[in-house]
Amino acid sequence: MPMPNEAGFGFLSQAVKQHLHSVLQPIVDLRTGETHAYEALMRGHTALGHSDPLSLLDAFAARGAIEAIEFWLHHSAVSAFATAMAVGDAPTAQLFINIDSRAIERAGTRIMHATLADIASRGLPAGRVCWELSERHPIVFDAATVRKMIEIREAGVRFAADDFGQGHSEMKLLFDQQVDYIKIDKFYITSLPESGRRRLFVKKIANFARTLGVSVIAEGVENAETLMVCRDLGCDLAQGWFIGWPVLAKDLSAARGRDVIASMSGTRRTRRASDRTLRAMADRMLPIEPVDADASIEQVIERLMREPDQTLCPVVEGNGVPIGVVPERRLREVVYQPYGRDLLRNQATRRKTRNFVDPCPRAEIDSDLDEGLEAFAMHPQALCLILTEGGRYIGMLPPGTLLTETVQRRLADASAQNPLTGLPGNLRLQAALERAALGGGEYRHVCYFDFDNFKPFNDENGFRNGDRAIALFAEALRRILPDGEHNCIGHVGGDDFVAVLHAVSSDEICSLVVCVLRDFAEAVKGLHKDRDRQNGWYETRDRYGEPRRFPLLRVSCAVIALGPGLELEEHTRLDPIIARLKSIAKSNADGVAWLQADMEADIERFALGLEVQAA
Repeated sequence: MPMPNEAGFGFLSQAVKQHLHSVLQPIVDLRTGETHAYEALMRGHTALGHSDPLSLLDAFAARGAIEAIEFWLHHSAVSAFATAMAVGDAPTAQLFINIDSRAIERAGTRIMHATLADIASRGLPAGRVCWELSERHPIVFDAATVRKMIEIREAGVRFAADDFGQGHSEMKLLFDQQVDYIKIDKFYITSLPESGRRRLFVKKIANFARTLGVSVIAEGVENAETLMVCRDLGCDLAQGWFIGWPVLAKDLSAARGRDVIASMSGTRRTRRASDRTLRAMADRMLPIEPVDADASIEQVIERLMREPDQTLCPVVEGNGVPIGVVPERRLREVVYQPYGRDLLRNQATRRKTRNFVDPCPRAEIDSDLDEGLEAFAMHPQALCLILTEGGRYIGMLPPGTLLTETVQRRLADASAQNPLTGLPGNLRLQAALERAALGGGEYRHVCYFDFDNFKPFNDENGFRNGDRAIALFAEALRRILPDGEHNCIGHVGGDDFVAVLHAVSSDEICSLVVCVLRDFAEAVKGLHKDRDRQNGWYETRDRYGEPRRFPLLRVSCAVIALGPGLELEEHTRLDPIIARLKSIAKSNADGVAWLQADMEADIERFALGLEVQAA
C-alpha cells in the first residue's frame, strides 16, 4: 500500500523493490517462552551484489540515499509484521526495526513518522513499534531531533540500544535516549557457558539494566546451554537460531519459543524457602487494576474518584507491560482549572492517558528482594515500585512499605556483619553455602581462606597488628574477587574467611585466588618488624613454649569446585573435606589446594584419601 512518503522511493530501482524484503526473527520471553517481539531483518541483498546488509547500507549512504533505502526497508518491515499479526500466533508482539543513525541525521524523524503512519493505517497502535539504535556509526542528534524523538516516545514507541557492548558511548545512549531495551552483542553471548569473564559482564549489565527498568535481550543464542546461562544471569529476553530462524512472515510459528523454554523448565535452579524475594512482600502489594495507555484520561479520573484512598493509577500497554503511573497531582493542574474537564473532553485537545504518565522502576516478583529495593532507590523521585510477573503488571509496592523494608534489611545486615571487617558473617554465609549445595547449570566454587601461624604473629607483633592484618586481607578479598547476585565473601570469625562464587570459570578462580594471596603477602610485610622483614622470617615461641622460626605471615586457601551435576542435601558434608584440603594447602608452596567434584563419588574418594587434585 502507498505510504505518505512514497516519493522517497522514486530513487530506488525496480531491482531494489523486487528483491529487497524483510524476514522476521522471534524474540522470546525467557520466563514464559512467549514471543515478545519480532525483529525485521533485511534479505535480498545478495541479489543486488552485496555480501551482507551492512555493505548495502554503506553503498546507499555513500550515494547520499540512505534515507530512501531506510524508507523502503521500514515499509517492508511493517508489511511483514502486518502479515504476522494476521496469522495470529503472537497477537501482542512488538516489531523491532533497525534504523541507521545516518538516516536520522539526514532526514530527522521523518522516517519514523512515515512508519508510524504506515502501521496506524493497518489498525495497529504506535506502541507496537520499537526502533533499534545501533552504535555502528556515531550517534549525534541535534536538539530538534531529540525533541521530536521524545514526542514520538510519548506516543508509545519504544527504543532499544542494539549491539550493546560493541560501541563506545552506549552508556550515554542508555541514559540520554531513555531506551527500553538493550540487546547485548552476540560477541558476549557466543561461548558464554565457557567464559567466566563474559558471564560476569552479562550479569553486571543485566543487574545494572534492571535498576534502570530496562529489559535485557541476549542476541545470538545458538544452543540450549547458552539459553540456560542467559536466563540464570538475569537476561529477560533472547533471540537466536536456537529459538527461531529469520523467516517470511507467513512461515512464522510462535510455538517454537514456548517449546524451547518448556523443554528446560526442569533445569531452572530452584530457590530455597529461606531465599528472600519480592514475593515475600506480596501481602503488602496494592493490586490496583491498571488502565490502558491509549485510554481516555477521563477513565483515570473516574477511577481515582471511585477510589479516593488511591492517589496513583497504574498504566499498561495493550500487552499488559507497565509503563508507569498517573499520579493524582498530575491531573489537578487540568481538572481544577476553569473549563479543565471540558478541555479534556474536547476532541481537538484530547490527550491520552500515556501523556500523563510518570515512569516508575519495575521488578519481577520472583527477583531478589535486594534487587527490588535497589531498583527503587535508584529513582529518588519514584512514586512506587511496579511488580511484574512474566513482564506483565500484577501490582505496586508503595514507598512507605519499601522504606520500612529497606531499614529492616539494613539493620539485619548490620547485625550479621563482622564488626572488624564489615563482611557478612555466618548467617549470610550459611545461606550462600546452601545455595551452592543445591546445584545448577554452572560450577560453584567455595573458597576457604585461613591464616598460617596467626597466633605466633600476634604474639610477636601484637594483637593490634593482628587486627590490621585481618582488615588488610578483607580489603584484598573485596578488591579482587568478583561480587554478584549469588556471590558471597564472608568473615566467619577470627582468621577464617569464606568466598562462595558463581559464574566464574575454574581457571579464573585459580588466578584470582593466587592474586589475593600474593597481594596480601606483599601488603602484610609492612606489619612485620624491619629485621624480620629483611630476614624473611621471625623467631618466637611455639605452642609448646619452645623458640622457633616462622615464615612471614601468609594465608592459604582450600578450593572446592562443585560441578553442575552435583547436588548435596547438606553443605555440611563438605566439612571433613575442607579440613583435609586446608592441611594440604598449608603444605603447598603457593598455599592453595584444589578439589574438583563433579559427582558425590569424587567427594567420597577424597575423604578416603584416594584422590587429590591440588592447584
